[in-house]
Amino acid sequence: MVKILVPIGCRSDEGLSAPVIKRMKSAGFEVKTIRLDAQQFIPSYQVVDLMCRGQNHVGTFAWKPDLVFITGDRVEMCAAACAAFHNKIKIAHFYGGVVNIPITTFDDIDRHCITLWSDIQFVESDECADVVADLRKNFHLMNSRHNIHVVGISHMDDLEVDESLVPHSCFPECHKQEYDLVLMNGETILLTAGWIWDHKRHEIQIGSNPDKNIGRLVGVDTYYENLPRPQFLGLLKNCTRFITNSSCAIYEAPYFLKPEQIVMIGDRNKNRTKGSFEIGASDKIVKILREKYGT
Repeated sequence: MVKILVPIGCRSDEGLSAPVIKRMKSAGFEVKTIRLDAQQFIPSYQVVDLMCRGQNHVGTFAWKPDLVFITGDRVEMCAAACAAFHNKIKIAHFYGGVVNIPITTFDDIDRHCITLWSDIQFVESDECADVVADLRKNFHLMNSRHNIHVVGISHMDDLEVDESLVPHSCFPECHKQEYDLVLMNGETILLTAGWIWDHKRHEIQIGSNPDKNIGRLVGVDTYYENLPRPQFLGLLKNCTRFITNSSCAIYEAPYFLKPEQIVMIGDRNKNRTKGSFEIGASDKIVKILREKYGT
């Protein structure tokens, strides 16, 4: 049985990996997930390195993967891919080839490092496939297109929407209260300027990913440090405006909102390629893995 290790760091890669993991298990792969500390390179490398050597923390032989499945581009994902590469364990990379100009985070470079280490790439679009092929060609690596697969995105696979946190109006004629949903990650133009706020509207903020958490912003009425993905999607689906610098504005938000409801702030993800993206990546990924590696 083929053993697949799936590292999980922050909530973003966890949500995108979940439907793929579910299908891997159903297809007969032996799958282990391992939780890594977000934004921690060295501890993440050490944990994955031990597993890739078939050891646990005391040095006795344990479970050794045949393949490490990396989702995204976070620091801890880069560490996991690096450890697998150094141990000659095959790597599958999902969501490579995304280009953000100007470069605004470590992730923009880490993403390409993972691509260079990986053996098989699953990408969201033809444009991303071209980036992956050119990148590997520039480093004199195998440029065979049969290892680059356009599968679309997994954001909408097994979609669950929980509207339990959506605020309701106190007026009988209005079933739902209008509100802005705010999600800011890392460094950007902070929302301290009054022009961004509509003080007649309720403001709900969800805390950022662990990298340089900016905390609660002035003027926010309701703050959630973190939420399960279904509850976040429930708030996103029903908001009046989504104010953000997150990639959610590129992937999930257009599924629920009109373009004029999505307010992008700062440079992060400013020039990312926007959809429409093909959905259903999870099924395609597992089908390709079964053809390549069997179960």
